[in-house]
Amino acid sequence: MFMREINGITYEKLEEYMLSIGEKKYRAEQIFRWLGLGVSSFDEMTNLKKEFITELEKEFYFNNVIIEKTQVSSDERTKKFLLRLKDGNTVEAVAMHYKYGYSLCISTQVGCKMQCKFCATGGCGYVRDLTTAEMVSQVVEISKTLPERVSHIVLMGMGEPLDNFENVFNFLKIISHKWHKNISYRALSLSTCGIISEIERLMKEDLPITLSISLHASTQEEREQIMPIAKKNNINDLINMCRKYAKETGRRVYYEYLLLEGINDSLDDANRLSDLIRGSNSAVNIINYNEVKGVKYKKSKKAKTFWQQLKKRGITAHTRRELGSDIDAACGQLRGNSTNSL
Repeated sequence: MFMREINGITYEKLEEYMLSIGEKKYRAEQIFRWLGLGVSSFDEMTNLKKEFITELEKEFYFNNVIIEKTQVSSDERTKKFLLRLKDGNTVEAVAMHYKYGYSLCISTQVGCKMQCKFCATGGCGYVRDLTTAEMVSQVVEISKTLPERVSHIVLMGMGEPLDNFENVFNFLKIISHKWHKNISYRALSLSTCGIISEIERLMKEDLPITLSISLHASTQEEREQIMPIAKKNNINDLINMCRKYAKETGRRVYYEYLLLEGINDSLDDANRLSDLIRGSNSAVNIINYNEVKGVKYKKSKKAKTFWQQLKKRGITAHTRRELGSDIDAACGQLRGNSTNSL
């Protein structure tokens, strides 16, 4: 018999199941509240009868991740987690402390197909998609270790979220539910390298999440050099899709721009980027590169001048605060080091 992950089922599907076996709808609420608290077995759900638990155990199982390793930055504001899955694979997540609380960056795949040249994960290859439960469990298990509530979640860890659309979509529905972690859609951010067809699909789902585009270049040629996905997703078509997304959803689109020394950090790049996105509901997040061993790219020293030029051209831009550079905080670094040491 095929069993389902109880911690990866949406509230609507759980409610449907309860009605199908002759139970009341409120059973779904009871179970969902326990899942939000992070229980790892039905026996911990103390307001459920044993006979009911026996029925649930025939249909569902818990698919939890295990925190195998934790690294803490010297300022104690960033924690990176190596998480082991049931099949022995590992992924990463990072918790970052801000004034408003913790922002948690989680993974959506084991490895990644996109092969971005500057990324540690890209060099690991693709193994498989994470299930919905494995994504939910990252949030639940890490939340237990933090002194404050996780208030924001970023899908920007290992993997391309829009390449695992169904599981990511269900994750967003679960983690935002009022009887689960109750994290506002507006506090959920999805970062994609720019799969145009899937951005359009996300737009049609009408979820008020924040969309971030890993742009990292100001021309098609430049982008193809560092991001193979650009060969199938032209930069101008991508920007046009993002303009449409912003207009249809009423949500600002954020362009992530990772500065690489001598590659994309010139004033000409800043000017071309300004021309590319001007007039749209958007902003630029300038990111300082966290150098990866064995990867040729270097951190740029021009973040301030790049930001000043964008500002001069009337573009809303921010320089992302550097966090966790002393604990292998670039995506894939901790997993790669751990794998190499096994």
